[in-house]
Amino acid sequence: AFAHRREVCEQIGRWRHPRTLAAPVDVSFVLRAAHAGLRFRSTGAITVHKFAAGHRYLSYLRPSADEQTAMLGRLARGEAEVERIVAAAQTMRLGGYSQVGPGVLFDRNRASKGLNRPELRPLSGRTVIAQTHEPRALDWYAVEHDCGRPFRWSGPNPRPKILIPFTGTAARIAICLRRPLAGEVLVWVEDQRVNHAIEAGPDGACALVFRAPLRQSDYTVLTLQTPMSGGPERRGVAVGDIVLEPAP
Repeated sequence: AFAHRREVCEQIGRWRHPRTLAAPVDVSFVLRAAHAGLRFRSTGAITVHKFAAGHRYLSYLRPSADEQTAMLGRLARGEAEVERIVAAAQTMRLGGYSQVGPGVLFDRNRASKGLNRPELRPLSGRTVIAQTHEPRALDWYAVEHDCGRPFRWSGPNPRPKILIPFTGTAARIAICLRRPLAGEVLVWVEDQRVNHAIEAGPDGACALVFRAPLRQSDYTVLTLQTPMSGGPERRGVAVGDIVLEPAP
């Protein structure tokens, strides 16, 4: 986070409309300040710890302070890697937006936050939700293909969310997994833990199967707790098609 004197706005102007900018509005403001010869200095300590909404999938659809509260507890108990966080903040680099069109990142951030959503429809019969390319913040990596079908790895967030854009009473949901599980997976529906089974398909692939209550006039959000693989790219589960059927 950056703090600045009020007269900086008088010198370089205020934030600009996001659809006219390639960079995010706050980044554009900081870059204009730097180009005007202003300089920033690190406090060398954590005085504010901000959780960027654009990094947290569906954060505007389901606002929650759980992660922030947990981090405050870690900071208070001295468990957070403060030195590493400060070092990362001091070496932040901004720029590289010359190849991005105006408003593109703005729309991507809106999608990640859950503001740009698919149309909400009643679940009237068997429906297959295929994996698509829209941004999902730090919950899901980009689309890959296996035998012609798209799938996405979860990660680096170990608790990725899935948006169900259908209304109804309840649904039988089968989440097709394109790679073997490396450990146990847990399932929540709107923060309520539900039991699930792992069923094998005719092609050798398996699926997480469970019954989920649906909201009657709103989206339903699923959350998975996934095992994570090591390495620079922390990956959890590889999810392909999601099959929904109305349930009693």
